[in-house]
Amino acid sequence: MKTDCDVIVVGGGMVGLAMAVTLGQAGFRVIVLESGKISKSRPAAPGLRVSAISHASRALLTTADAWERVPTDKIHPFSGMRVWDASVNARSERALAFHSADLGELDLGCIVENQWVQWALTQVAVETTEIALKADKRVEDLVVENDAVRVFCDDQTQYAGQLVVGADGANSGVRALCRIESWQSSYEQRAIVCNIATEKAHEQTAWQRFLDTGPIAFLPLTEQACSIVWSTTDSAAAQLLELDDHAFNAAVYEASDGVLGQLCVTSERLSFPLSMQSARRYIAPCVALAGDAAHVVHPLAGQGVNLGFGDVVALQRVLLAGRERGDRPGDLWALRAYERERKYENRKMMLAVDGLHRLFRASQPWVTQTRSLGMGLVNNSGFLKRFFARGAMG
Repeated sequence: MKTDCDVIVVGGGMVGLAMAVTLGQAGFRVIVLESGKISKSRPAAPGLRVSAISHASRALLTTADAWERVPTDKIHPFSGMRVWDASVNARSERALAFHSADLGELDLGCIVENQWVQWALTQVAVETTEIALKADKRVEDLVVENDAVRVFCDDQTQYAGQLVVGADGANSGVRALCRIESWQSSYEQRAIVCNIATEKAHEQTAWQRFLDTGPIAFLPLTEQACSIVWSTTDSAAAQLLELDDHAFNAAVYEASDGVLGQLCVTSERLSFPLSMQSARRYIAPCVALAGDAAHVVHPLAGQGVNLGFGDVVALQRVLLAGRERGDRPGDLWALRAYERERKYENRKMMLAVDGLHRLFRASQPWVTQTRSLGMGLVNNSGFLKRFFARGAMG
């Protein structure tokens, strides 16, 4: 088959664009197919979806020449984390407190709006001659023929490459077309996200309190502003979304135990359902899955996009090694190395996050007491604190 490129990336989100940029900069010819629009303009309004970018993800974006393009006033480093159970006070010894100084680091990570990361990666992609961006291209079919793959779009266009990377989200069309099964477990929760002004300074700290119905997290933005992610039951989320701003502010104040003082919501409120999902396979002949197409985790640890960026690093490394051996990008036996590595790493994180979620949702008195004692043990152990903090930093 005559091919138009080496790699076709389906999905123009953060993970898809990062995949395209890293492969394009490595000399692979890449076509990105995005079902929606691809905006090349600077974001005009604040975005509500944010990510906690780990050190490892920051290194990837820096190498890709994207990090320096994000305006510095849109990057909000946080040097501390404080996690506590609803049964104790945020300043209690049984609350977990991490600080970057304990690790000899300037920060633990950065909170950045997703739209700015996506915009920065788009700018790099536009400037990279090996990358072609194609908007409004919904993939309807793909066919593998003689070690190459042809992708058919809903506008009657088609593209041929040696590898398709499905980075098209949790409801991945590429995954479905390849008949790759995935198992999913609903948390029967929704996450409410919005921006909020705080009476007290956040101290460059990410605050997270675990309630019986789920965690509420305050992610630091400007000096007295945070993005909140409140995971709660479906019924409670519906009620919270119906409240006026005054009543919602009061509800957030109560849920946070007033740790940041009086609060004032400054944006609209959005919500989305929460689930855990994992593809049973990450690869098929001439196909690899990445990001949410392969795995979805609860947002309580803030690791979703970081796992996706980990996929990007691993697949680039595998493809570069294969090129040195003379392999084609879509060779299944070579892609197995990518699947082995990322399945192990991603499922390890998924199970850890799921275990934390279930642990903090349990309301039996003995579980609550044991949980509180365990948090106190970690908080008083320098080794354990450094271990968990290093994991969060990637």
